[in-house]
Amino acid sequence: MEIAFSEVFSLWCVSPREVDGLGLPTSDVGMVLAVSGASVFAFNMTVFPFIAKYLGPILVLRVPAIICAPLLLLFPFVSSLHGTTQWLVLNLLALSRNVLSTVVVTGSFMLTNNSVPTDQRGAANGLSLSCVSLFRTIGPAGAGAVFAWGQSRHDAKFLPGSQLVFAVMEIFVILAIFTTFRPLLPESANRPLLYYPPLKKRKRDDDEAR
Repeated sequence: MEIAFSEVFSLWCVSPREVDGLGLPTSDVGMVLAVSGASVFAFNMTVFPFIAKYLGPILVLRVPAIICAPLLLLFPFVSSLHGTTQWLVLNLLALSRNVLSTVVVTGSFMLTNNSVPTDQRGAANGLSLSCVSLFRTIGPAGAGAVFAWGQSRHDAKFLPGSQLVFAVMEIFVILAIFTTFRPLLPESANRPLLYYPPLKKRKRDDDEAR
């Protein structure tokens, strides 16, 4: 969903108002991305460590995803605003969503590391990043296709224009939220899965130490 949003957001901002876009110049879009990017960096350096320590990896993943779900549904209605109000609301929504999304991604990496013994973390992270790379290929193409389809039906009665692509992303967010509950995600994932060598290896190491 993160990859799809990154693909769609800039296209939606520069699209004409006639097809439910914002009609913003590219310089304004760049400013919105710069403000949200700087805010994400500041948040990760100052606030996130305390949140991760207090909530634990599972809630770090679950709570921001739940908050992010209604935010996505608000984006299409920004096109009905104008001037300074539109600018402020767009920046607030983009900043909030990007911060929450970054927390979710970081929480998922924490859970990946907690789900395998310490001697297998390299393989687990390699597999995880391979899957991310795969979806970085599929995500933009799929999101772009849905976005184009939405713009071609901006007069529809159900999910017209940009509402369609944000609704599709909302479905994926809801599915992701469900995966943070049991039995799909056990509470034991909150703690690192330590590596204990087999008993024979431990006895051999003890003998060598003597």
